[in-house]
This record gives sequence, C-alpha cells and structure tokens, in this order.
Amino acid sequence: RHGLQARRAALAETPGRRFLSRRGGRALGLLSELVRIDPGFDRAVAAALGALADAVVYVDHGAAVEDAPEAGGATMAVADEHRGRGFVIPGERTLLSVVHADPKASPAVAAALRHVYLATDREDALARHRRNPGRHSSPPTACWSGRRWFAPRRPRARRS
Repeated sequence: RHGLQARRAALAETPGRRFLSRRGGRALGLLSELVRIDPGFDRAVAAALGALADAVVYVDHGAAVEDAPEAGGATMAVADEHRGRGFVIPGERTLLSVVHADPKASPAVAAALRHVYLATDREDALARHRRNPGRHSSPPTACWSGRRWFAPRRPRARRS
C-alpha cells in the first residue's frame, strides 16, 4: 500500500508542481488548476492541452523570464491579453466554449485552445478538418490536430 501511495505521489510531482512549491510566489498557478471544464469534456481538453496542462501561468512576462532559469523543466505560460485572439471559424463550436478559466489566466488558456473545435465523433472531426484544413476538431474523447489523431488512453480492463 505504501508503495502505491509513493508511486501516485511521484506521478503527481510534475515539473510545474515542483517549480511552484519552490518559487511559485509570482505565478498564478498551474494552467490545469486555473480552469473548470464542463462535464464530459475532460478528455478532449486534456488531449488538446497535452503538456501545457502542467504549464506555470504568469500575468507578468518579465517575472516569467526572471524565474525561467530556475524552472527545472517546467513550462512557463504568460497570460498576455493580446494573445489568445485569432480567427474563429463561423458556425463552429470551439473547445474553449466548454472551458471556464480564471479571468487572469484566460488569455493563456485561449492561446492554447483557440483553434480546437468540437465535433460529434471521429468522422465528423475528419469531415470538419477537410472543410477547414489547418484548424482542429475535437470530439469529447479525442482531439484532431494537423494530420494526427490523439485519443486519451482508456484504462485497460482488469483480467481476472
């Protein structure tokens, strides 16, 4: 039992968490902890964010640059209000529409997810991608990005 707890603790200890525990005073927090996701969309958001879920979010670019040498592998994201904007395909629902970010972190979240769109299933995502090359469509359990299809792994069934 102690071994399992130690393994869980080690897996939870990400570069972003380690950095925040040492020097997190000027950062807002981890990107994944600064958002609330509508039910049923967790996997799609996790797939779309990938490693950015562990990003340490800052409001001040200068503070992020000053802290970067001690980041120890952590990704820094700056919530710049001038970023995160961009072209949105008319009539399409973005993955960002199911993510509710801390207001100070919302520009960083928008920059990460602004070009990911929702689709009902894989075929719909592929059809949307053909209509709008260069944009991304994501059903709740997978994410289309460029030429590759990313799906969060489902837990394997235990064999008896």
